[in-house]
Amino acid sequence: WILDGFPRTSAQLRGTRWLDHGVRAVLLRVSEDTARSRVLGRKRSDDAADRFERRMAAERERMPELLEELALRIPLLECDAERPLVEVVATIVRELGRWYP
Repeated sequence: WILDGFPRTSAQLRGTRWLDHGVRAVLLRVSEDTARSRVLGRKRSDDAADRFERRMAAERERMPELLEELALRIPLLECDAERPLVEVVATIVRELGRWYP
């Protein structure tokens, strides 16, 4: 199964015991400009510029520690998600195939 955006904090990670049982993580790296463009381009009612800026500020603060802790516990695939979607998906499928032959 896929958990999108979980864990979001180091506290959530530390409280998650099942991560030690064959779980893998995929980190989709994009620039803040790309993330802003994609989120605001969805035109959803909850996608406002001010909300995006608050969320990104929170992510910038907590992500370095979270990623460091996560990488110590489970394999972490980092994927350049600036590329076209078809290339990103192909990379993820290829790498997951190596983990789960």
